[in-house]
Amino acid sequence: MSKLRFVWVSLAAISLSGWCARPAAAGEGPDSQTPLLKLSAPAFTVQGTFEQILARIAVEMRPFGVFGFVPDSAHGEAQLLVSEGEVVGDLLNRLCAREGRYRVSATKYRRVVNVLPIHPPDDVNRLLDLRLPRVDISTDTWPENWYMYLPDYCPEVRVFLENYYHARPHPPAPGGSPGANMETDRGPPHLDLHLKNVTVQEVLNALASKYNDWAAAENAPPPGREAPPVTYPAFALGWELRLPDTTGVQLNGWLHSVFTTFPESTHE
Repeated sequence: MSKLRFVWVSLAAISLSGWCARPAAAGEGPDSQTPLLKLSAPAFTVQGTFEQILARIAVEMRPFGVFGFVPDSAHGEAQLLVSEGEVVGDLLNRLCAREGRYRVSATKYRRVVNVLPIHPPDDVNRLLDLRLPRVDISTDTWPENWYMYLPDYCPEVRVFLENYYHARPHPPAPGGSPGANMETDRGPPHLDLHLKNVTVQEVLNALASKYNDWAAAENAPPPGREAPPVTYPAFALGWELRLPDTTGVQLNGWLHSVFTTFPESTHE
């Protein structure tokens, strides 16, 4: 059975008060114009699958950018040693070259980078390349939900996924709709996104950039006050796309498990 990702988070989970990022080099602050691929990474060592290593890189680079990720089916483990100051683009290219299954793709957004399989499954590739004549999203919900509800925002995406789902076995199962609920007296941010003639991948990257902008606004100090130089109360999460097993999963729950955050958890 496919495991659905039910995300229930509190304000402390998404807005980690006092969470400290690694010190940025000159000109590398969250508001600088330096692309994520050209930023320098801190020194660290990590062992695990490709996805786990990439998730660690994403955590280490908070709040300086986010990743869009499509996992492939292989799950070999490896170790990665990162030297202080290694450029993120070089680091990712080194990791992908060693794995031989992934490639790094820059996007039109300086702080959003995609890491994709060199040979993605046909259905995943068709979904990423699915062209949408118009996208109009205007909603008040927490950013963790923006990717998840893409099938609700875009009818073409929903039709594609429903066709995929109905072509596969899916015995009845208890339902449920995943989503992020915030325990806070503040309301969720307003998302306003309007695009024309774009692919699903481009929409996901646009949402990731909006998420990053939201985090930057959350981190901005109040007027007349200066924030600590390396303390950021909020950070953004990138996107992940996978087509989970449909067995034993109701349609609504399955639809909302295709697009998730990367890394999956705010605690990683």
